[in-house]
Amino acid sequence: MQETIYFVQGFKAGKRGQLVPLEAVGCATESQAMARAERLGDALAGALAWSQTADVDAGEYGEPVVLVRVGQVPEMV
Repeated sequence: MQETIYFVQGFKAGKRGQLVPLEAVGCATESQAMARAERLGDALAGALAWSQTADVDAGEYGEPVVLVRVGQVPEMV
């Protein structure tokens, strides 16, 4: 069954200025993911919240949709 899942990932500044990704965390709702990204973005170098449609049982995942970028987030994301 298709469902929408939400994630947040923070990024911290490395020793040489590069962005280091932290582990992505799942959220229950879009608004929760966006609020968490805003808080993380204020505390870290940056944060990203995204959603993705998925059929977890079948192992099928749609393309990620960026909900919000806060602060510094790598260009490829």
